Amino acid sequence: MFESLQRLFRHKPRTEIVWIDRDGEFSRSPGQAVYPSLPGHAFDLDGDLVLNGSDVRRLRRNLRVRGHLILQDCAQLQELPEGLLVGGDLILRNCPRVRALPPTLQVYGSVFLHTCPALERLCGGARVGRDLLVANCPALVAMEEGFLSSG
Repeated sequence: MFESLQRLFRHKPRTEIVWIDRDGEFSRSPGQAVYPSLPGHAFDLDGDLVLNGSDVRRLRRNLRVRGHLILQDCAQLQELPEGLLVGGDLILRNCPRVRALPPTLQVYGSVFLHTCPALERLCGGARVGRDLLVANCPALVAMEEGFLSSG
């Protein structure tokens, strides 16, 4: 199921420091867009992407994070992008505006959802390679048919 992910993530990630604006655009320094959005094109980020207390509203479409994606205390984050691919774990903690996981989500590791009060559903089509752990997400009422967790 995850053979293509294994090929994509088999090399050791490097550390790269990037800035991300509120609309999910990446740059090497504040205000300098060096990674412009191209519709339909993926953006690969080696290593982990950690946003802690960020005011980001969204991440760019087709984002590929080769390590872990950790989104913690992101009060303005409204959604995870279509085409999101994570080579490690996805941790979504205390993100009060996120309502659903996108149907195109692919996570090679585990998904941890904690204190996301608006999270209502896990969309069918999403793939999780390991475990799915959910805590303190009181609005979560539906795991749509087709949501797959191998853990």
